[in-house]
Amino acid sequence: MPDPALPAALCRAAVSRIDQFAAQNIANMAWSLVYLHYQDEQLMHLLKRKACEQVFEMKPQELANMMWALASHEQLDPHTAQVLGECCQEPASHAHIAASA
Repeated sequence: MPDPALPAALCRAAVSRIDQFAAQNIANMAWSLVYLHYQDEQLMHLLKRKACEQVFEMKPQELANMMWALASHEQLDPHTAQVLGECCQEPASHAHIAASA
């Protein structure tokens, strides 16, 4: 296990740069928090918001990782699950999903 200060420092850096995160960065950061058994409510909230904003840029593996990470941290609320899950539907439904994100 790494030095406990390392995940905290990574989270602080991620929060300060969250607006620069691409879809893969969002999913990877969320996944890594679960993998490290580290809780950071502020960062998970920001990652969830960014995932909903960038949902159509996410690949299936990124969506799966994001949903798994949110569920693992008990942050997968019904609205977020719907937004992230429905993006896998037919393109005609995308306008509705984007409007609700």
